[in-house]
Formats: sequence, structure tokens, C-alpha cells
Amino acid sequence: MNLSDLPAAPPSCPHVDGTRFDPLAPEHTGCPWPGFSAAREQGPVYYDDRLNAWCITRYEDMRQLYRDYERLSNRNSNTFKELTPRLRAIYPDGHPGTKSMLLKDPPAHTRIRRLVNKALTPKVVADFEPQIAKRAHDLIDAFVDDGRCEFYAQFSAIYPARVITDVIGAPVQLNDDLLTWGNDYFALTEGSPPLTPEHEGEIADRAERMVSFLEEFIRVRRETDHGDVISGLIRATGDDGEPTLSDDEILGVVNSFFVAGVETTQNFLPLLVRELLAHPDQWNAIVAEPVKVENAVEEGMRFWSPARANRRYSLVDLTVGDVTIPAGSVVILLPISANHDDDVFSDPETFDIERENAPKHLGFGQGVHLCIGAPLARLEACVAVKALAQRIPSLRLVDQDDRWVPHVTLPRLVSLDLEWDA
Repeated sequence: MNLSDLPAAPPSCPHVDGTRFDPLAPEHTGCPWPGFSAAREQGPVYYDDRLNAWCITRYEDMRQLYRDYERLSNRNSNTFKELTPRLRAIYPDGHPGTKSMLLKDPPAHTRIRRLVNKALTPKVVADFEPQIAKRAHDLIDAFVDDGRCEFYAQFSAIYPARVITDVIGAPVQLNDDLLTWGNDYFALTEGSPPLTPEHEGEIADRAERMVSFLEEFIRVRRETDHGDVISGLIRATGDDGEPTLSDDEILGVVNSFFVAGVETTQNFLPLLVRELLAHPDQWNAIVAEPVKVENAVEEGMRFWSPARANRRYSLVDLTVGDVTIPAGSVVILLPISANHDDDVFSDPETFDIERENAPKHLGFGQGVHLCIGAPLARLEACVAVKALAQRIPSLRLVDQDDRWVPHVTLPRLVSLDLEWDA
């Protein structure tokens, strides 16, 4: 065999100042831009042996791959670690997340999504705005007179969980478990740090309560229409007029609300608020003209995509640029990189709420798996920022060192200290 016949070594992870990019390293979690910029320039499709995955970094490649469900399956979008014996006993049929429509491809995904769309129409979402605003103002009431707050713990960690309980009709007393259900979910997936025995025990305790709640919640609504979104989903019918979703499929949808509908917004809001306050002129512009909030949220989604990575599974050999990804490979789409691609966004490392093409971001994905909760997420973020600007216009950052909970897909800023003129 000639040397020219040997397969070329796959492009490897980018290096910045001699250091290999690591999505789980605190310094790269808090500032991923140099690593992804190097990748887009030097090896826009690269193989990370630590993740055993091929990573896609350029906007146009990603835009096309999001739509290519026939060759790139979504069934590997979240992969769970091997569960401990106690968790296997709690989840004998697997974690509820494994039943999500997010892990299905068409036509199974299409059937479920069509029914969810019937239950969660734009009008249904818009009708929740007064209640969402009340949730935001109630939380601000609790600290507005103090002159200081830790925004994640006192607002962001609570707000989306309460909104979701309103949307699906879950009892308020479950809020404490709902606050951490999304965190627990991602702690059990690939791409998260190893669990300590103590953390695993806490997750298992909450899991027992949540599994019991979920089963009873669905049973009760199957028997009686409570007028909420899940009751409507249970009664949503197919073309033949018959309800078509099984209890497992309903369970997967409810779990998606609790995970995707809570965790991403929990993590995004502190980053959005921090970026706005780091640019006082832009914060003051929103205070003066609240209508600017909508584009500010889009720019926040571009700049700090809360779901940084989306996993897929190649069904066939897949050529992207000049790289061939073998069939059966894990492929990671990185919207956090695509949204900083200077072929699409000029001066991408600058946060600018006036950016005209900010809505072109891929923060909600594209194609058949475009985030079904995007309208609700946008509404929650807009309502929260408007409430803060109205109630606490003198809001400002407190000097602090960034601390992150690392994760390949959904890292989280641990805290955000704010102050204002009380």
C-alpha cells in the first residue's frame, strides 16, 4: 500500500496559545470564542477523542445539517451515562428523557410534534403573558428593597420553573424538585462531570418523588380534563379523530417541558442580564425604550447560546467540507460557534442589541427539530428583562469571579451578584 492510500488523520481539537481546547475546562467554558474561532479557521470539522465525537463549527455547515434528518439522526441527541443500581431501580424502563420526542426522528417525531403544536399554539403562549409577568414581578418584590441580590438563586432558578408549572398545570408545591430536575437530567447525561456518591444520592431522592408525581399527574389528566396544556395534549387527536399519544409519549413531552423549558432559561437569563449590564449604554437604552428588549434577547441568544451543543448520529458516511465522517459516528453541532461565525455576523465578539441580523442565530436549532418551546422562551426572557428594567433601572454588576458548572451541552454560571440604588 502506498502512503497516499492511507486515510488521513482526522482534524483534531483546536489549540489556543498552545493549549488544547476543552469544553469542560472552566477557562474555556467561560470564554469559548478563541477555541471555536481557531477551529473555524483551521479545522471547522474536527474530531474530539475525549468525547468520541465529530464537532461542526461553521454556520452554513450547521444550518444544512440541522435540516438533514435523513442522514443525521436525532436519536443520539442526549445519551445517558450508565445508571447506578439505585437509579436503575427508579427508572426500570429508562429515564423519562429517553421517551422524549427530541430523541425521535420523523415520522414518529412528526406525529408527536404535530399534536404538541395543537396544544401549544401561539395564542396559548401569548395568553400566558400576564401570568408570566406576575411571576417575574412577584420574585422582584422579594428583593427589590434590599439593594442587592444573587440573581441566579433569587430569580433565574425559580422563574422558569414557576412558568412551566403554570403552563402545564403542575402543583406549585413541586417547585423545589422542579428547580433541580433539569440540573439532575443533565448531570446524568454524557458530557457532564462524574457524579459524587452524595450528588447521586440527592438525585435519586428527587427522582423517586418526581417519578411518582409524573405517573399520577398523567393518570389524573387522562381521566379528567383539567383545562391545561397537558390535558389538551392527552386529548389531541390524529387525522382519524382519535387520541394517539401513549402514556410514555406524554411522559416524554412532560419531561421535555421540565428540562428544556426550565434548564435553558435558568441558564440563559443570568448571561443575558450580565451582558446587558456589562454594556451600560445598552441597558440604559432598554430602560428608556423597552421595545428594544426583543432584539436584545435575540442578540443574547446569538452571543450566549444556552444550548451550546446538539448531539446527532450519522446514519451514513457524511462529507462536510473536505472531511468525511464515518457512518455510526456521534456528531456534535455547536451553535455557540456558528453564532460567532464572522461569515454571517460582523464583529461577532461584540454584543450589540441593535444588530440587525441577530435573529439569524441558530440558538433554537433549525429544521424539524427547531425548538418547539422557542416562542415561550422568548416571551419569558422579554418579560423578565422588561420587569427588571422597569422596577430596577439602576441595576448594575458586582465585581466577582466567574464560576461555572461545566457541561458540553448546557454549562451554567453558578451565580450573578447584582446591586442597585435601593
